[in-house]
Amino acid sequence: MTMGLNIFTFSRNLSIVTYLLSVAFLLISFQAFARYDYNSNCRQAMQSILDLKFRDARVFIANEKTVHPDNGYAIFLEHYADAIELIVTEEEELYERLIDNFEDRMDRMNKLDDGSPDNRWLQAEILFHTGLAQIKYGSRFGGATKLMSSYRKTREHRQKYPDFWQNRKLTGIFNIILDYIPPFMRWAADMFGYSGNAELGLFQLRQYCDDAAATPGFAEEGVMMAALGYKLTWGEPEGFAFLAGQPESMQSKTLVKYLYASAATYTYRNDLALSLLSDIRREDLQVNFYHLDYITGRCKLNHLEPDAAVYLQKYLDEFPGLDYKKDVCNRLSFHFLVHGEMERYREYREMTGRVGQELRDRDQEAVLESRSGYDPHPGLLRARLLCDGGYFEEAMQVLLAIRPDEMNTPPFRLEFLYRKGRILQLSGHPAEAILELTACFEQGEKFPYTFACRSALYLGKIYEESKDSAKAAEWYEKCIGVYSTSHTTEGIREMASRALKRLK
Repeated sequence: MTMGLNIFTFSRNLSIVTYLLSVAFLLISFQAFARYDYNSNCRQAMQSILDLKFRDARVFIANEKTVHPDNGYAIFLEHYADAIELIVTEEEELYERLIDNFEDRMDRMNKLDDGSPDNRWLQAEILFHTGLAQIKYGSRFGGATKLMSSYRKTREHRQKYPDFWQNRKLTGIFNIILDYIPPFMRWAADMFGYSGNAELGLFQLRQYCDDAAATPGFAEEGVMMAALGYKLTWGEPEGFAFLAGQPESMQSKTLVKYLYASAATYTYRNDLALSLLSDIRREDLQVNFYHLDYITGRCKLNHLEPDAAVYLQKYLDEFPGLDYKKDVCNRLSFHFLVHGEMERYREYREMTGRVGQELRDRDQEAVLESRSGYDPHPGLLRARLLCDGGYFEEAMQVLLAIRPDEMNTPPFRLEFLYRKGRILQLSGHPAEAILELTACFEQGEKFPYTFACRSALYLGKIYEESKDSAKAAEWYEKCIGVYSTSHTTEGIREMASRALKRLK
């Protein structure tokens, strides 16, 4: 009897132990699942962020934290919402919030680190965005340190989990950044032997886009990142074609639509850009998207519309950041010049040198133009703006209406040849364009203006498109060689150098 009782007791205890172990296993499994659960709350938060609906996004994040307080994706999305809002608005208090929350978010992610592939990837993302923000706001050493830490985590993670598709985003971005790294950060990359490959990086971002297609939220972000990859590598025509080929569900997201409009402006599709911008319902946005005014003002200026100044001035007055303010002042001076308001033209021409900063290429170019030592010719300026908008026939009519005796100074004569060559090139007349651009180069290579250097670059492009690699390389080398004056922007030579590498 005692023995039977013992057997019964043992059996019952074993059942209890088995039950408890099963429960424990389920709890552990649930905990692991909850820690990295990209669920409905997270998906809706991600989509809201990309639609610039940050209040909605934070409601979804708060709901998720209530249900799963240790979900790593909720921690990441808190950070991601702050980072994207900062990028869009450049409001300094948002920068302070991002920095203030950084250590806490990284600590929380470290406490969740159970060897899951999600953890290190999410940590790398948080480090990356914070590092970029610090560099932009003047803390270059701290920012560079975080970017290097993000890079190391990404590289190690890719080696450990080669098939983890989320790795491809930061891997691609780093390949582009390290290939196009600015001079003030080159020392850090050289110190650690880091190098990039922009072409490979763009391919990886396209892979990320393809892999993310089945995951709502990341699908839209994948399209955005691929579009940014094209933009960062000066591949606007390819970027435009990529965005134009996306389904409407992707194009409708605010940030994607903005990038689509931006690509349209850079590919001489001004009317399309204005149409896309008008489709963005500003009243639905939960943030001040100042750049909508900037790009709308640029597009309206390209068509010589009288209200262009309204949008450009609004950006200048309200945008709290510094980017493109020199460019806006320069464009406002153009607006008033073509409309014959010379006093206001001179006001904004002088203002170009005082406002903003010179980190962006367009801001640098604005300063160079404002210090050129001569006022633009109104007819040449009209032709330039119309050409930038893709109104090639109108631009050529304006150009040909200029009297020859008005072109008797070197800068006007050279610009006339250059503008005519570019209009012919862009409107599908390469043979005629070659004649004008060659004349511009030959007459202008000894003058301190950018026209000869630019002409050489586009002659290289014409020959490259016609599969004449030898001629293309010759003109790219001439473009680099004529770069002997401070009046020429760095970007022209850089594009020629990269084109040469591509040919080789």
